[in-house]
Amino acid sequence: MHRTSPVSAPGRWPRPPHTPAPGCTAPRHPTGAGPALALLAGLALGGCGTARMPQGEERADLQRPQMRMAGPASAMAGEATTPTEGDSDGDDGRERGLIAISVSGARETQDAQAEGGANGLGALVRAAAAGHGGSTSGSSGSTGSTSTATVAGAGGVVQRVRVSTPAVYLRLPLGRQWTLEGAGSAQRRSGVTPTWYTDTDSLRSVDERRRTADARLTRSGSHHALSLGVHGAQDDDSRARGMSLQGHWDSQDHHSRFHLGLAWTEDTERPAVSGTATPAERQLARAVQLGLTQTLGPHDVVQLEWTGSLQRGDLDDPDLAYDVRPDSRQAQALQLRWNHWLGFAALKTGWRLYADDWGVRAHTLEAAMAFPMGADNRSTITPEVRWTTQSAAHFYVPWNGASIIYPVPTRHWNGYTTLDPRLAAWGALGVAIKVDAALDADWNASLKLGVQRQQAGWRLLDEGSGGLAPLTTWSWQAGLRRAF
Repeated sequence: MHRTSPVSAPGRWPRPPHTPAPGCTAPRHPTGAGPALALLAGLALGGCGTARMPQGEERADLQRPQMRMAGPASAMAGEATTPTEGDSDGDDGRERGLIAISVSGARETQDAQAEGGANGLGALVRAAAAGHGGSTSGSSGSTGSTSTATVAGAGGVVQRVRVSTPAVYLRLPLGRQWTLEGAGSAQRRSGVTPTWYTDTDSLRSVDERRRTADARLTRSGSHHALSLGVHGAQDDDSRARGMSLQGHWDSQDHHSRFHLGLAWTEDTERPAVSGTATPAERQLARAVQLGLTQTLGPHDVVQLEWTGSLQRGDLDDPDLAYDVRPDSRQAQALQLRWNHWLGFAALKTGWRLYADDWGVRAHTLEAAMAFPMGADNRSTITPEVRWTTQSAAHFYVPWNGASIIYPVPTRHWNGYTTLDPRLAAWGALGVAIKVDAALDADWNASLKLGVQRQQAGWRLLDEGSGGLAPLTTWSWQAGLRRAF
């Protein structure tokens, strides 16, 4: 049975292309959580210091609260996959409608390296473990058996997972105070993924599809807004649903904004054998987020956010060998962002601290420079860089290829073990560039390209978890939106 986590990493579904750390403990249902839920729970339980949010989610707009800012709104605004500041208000002051479509993708590779145990006993153990996990859902009917079809690659590179995600978003104003938003996506993940560590002996074929939808209704006033959201997601062996409540309140001078969010989600697994009395498995998650956005002057906007999350249920990953995890996970994330207008471009920086009771501690630092372009400065080109360092979970078992029974764990932490490299200690460095072009008063097009490299040796202050192959993720995203 494929047990899943509604908001956090222990699953087969990868983070969307523009999240960090290819080996990171990312949400299994990244596009299924809905904008509000992922904004809350995704930041806290996404793990690994991820500072980007999954596709379809909005980052807080750092252009608001509004003071007369020195830089163009397109450059000073916080990054979002949904409306930009220029799309927000019409000539009569009402919010404009918006329709947007996007297609994103990612390709993950790892360096080839020698793996395996010390002798024949280890080989027998590995062969038994490789076939442990049952079948992998998907239209192709592929199984969880070991596959080496895509291992051979030029330059000693192992081709692993490919992800593609088309998505659509609609914002429809309903008078002056009400706004209805909706979004949907269909994600496909294919290739091979390891059952333990990054050992190529443990690669198995995957071909998975997932469909998601969410909706949100917002009532806005002159100094406040309140939103109620619902979301759902479904694949061949699980179904997720949830609700969220968000609100923000502005000061009288609109220089300060306080925001609060609450979220709930439930993930239900179908029985491993249909038509049997086997009960469906459930996982529940709760999240709360508090934040303050403050305009410091015509050149500066800062934002501070805290997110707390609690997840309960069977959090073991059934697609991994020897994976036994606690049945709850508490996490907190603290994020600080600062946008500063330099006179010719907007400097956007951020720092994020993540910590959970599994022992994972992560820091992420990011910086971007948004350069206005065009006669009206509504277009931007934004290069960015991001660096992440993460510690290992308490129950992560370090790689030991010399063990006579490799990969069987030789030690436990309170009865728990994992060989999941996403819960190991490592560091990651990523760079990207995004172009957002205003085609006219109503049409905008965007393109983003990025690459990220993750290695154990890049962890700060120590050498990280040994025996893991470096991972590289290439990502892209193209979008077109029209305001009306």
